[in-house]
Amino acid sequence: MGLKIQERIEKTVRKILEESDMEKMTEHKIRKQASAELNLDLSDPPFKAFICYVVESFLEQQQQEELE
Repeated sequence: MGLKIQERIEKTVRKILEESDMEKMTEHKIRKQASAELNLDLSDPPFKAFICYVVESFLEQQQQEELE
């Protein structure tokens, strides 16, 4: 997976997370929506792992901001 694709995926996933109801959103839904927006099949394990990383990073950032 190239750096450009990683950047596009991360930007798209973060946008989805910022606009979503986190109580109802799942990684599968995020991946499916990002796949549609990017016109890419993100179901392969490397993509799944990267999206998981982006989601976890986003959630950690949200927790840090709440604590400040």
